[in-house]
Amino acid sequence: MNNNKLTLGLNFYSKDEKRIDLGRICKEFEKAEKWKIKHIFGNLEIQVSSQVDEVIIENQGSVFFYRAFEKEHISSEELKSMWDELKKIIKELKLDVVYENEIDISIHAENPRRIYKINKQSIVDFCLMILHNFSLREISDKKSTLTTITPVPETIPFKVLG
Repeated sequence: MNNNKLTLGLNFYSKDEKRIDLGRICKEFEKAEKWKIKHIFGNLEIQVSSQVDEVIIENQGSVFFYRAFEKEHISSEELKSMWDELKKIIKELKLDVVYENEIDISIHAENPRRIYKINKQSIVDFCLMILHNFSLREISDKKSTLTTITPVPETIPFKVLG
């Protein structure tokens, strides 16, 4: 995914202490002809890729889904499409995992702060599609910008598959 203007990530973090069976997950990805196993790091994580998407799954169930774009602006509908694809993957892999009450949207680009500003309204619109009440936090460094979406108040349950 190197020569793209923007790589967008949806990141779900597990709350569970239990470990998932990465061997079974690898077999499920091998069955799906869309995915190629790119990297297996012992029993800690696997990384798979398709033509434009990459998925990293850690042994405690955290899932990181990345999509490469050849443009600098994405729409809220494209974000929703990524969200739906990731929910589908989680369901197909039968990941019985309880996730944190927030998700991260990561932006990786040559100038992530500028790209974030271009896409901020699309991110807000996407948040409004999936959560009625949310807070949006921005964390940035030189390599990426991270937007954290957290339901407000935090007692509102956040269900990845719901």
